[in-house]
Amino acid sequence: MTQENQLHAVGFDKASEIVGLSKSTLRKFANDPDPAKRLPTVRFLRRRMIRVTTLLDWFERQAQEGEK
Repeated sequence: MTQENQLHAVGFDKASEIVGLSKSTLRKFANDPDPAKRLPTVRFLRRRMIRVTTLLDWFERQAQEGEK
């Protein structure tokens, strides 16, 4: 993606494509009661979205935890 076309926030469909996890798995993590595991989301009108930088940071933290 070029700088102009770079997405700042995505829905669960696109987030699923980016990290390779299912939408239901991402939704499960978005609702996780454990703050260390929770995937932060943002509400925009009626839509729940995920900031791309947050998604990638969250995924890296989860991957590092899985390696321990």
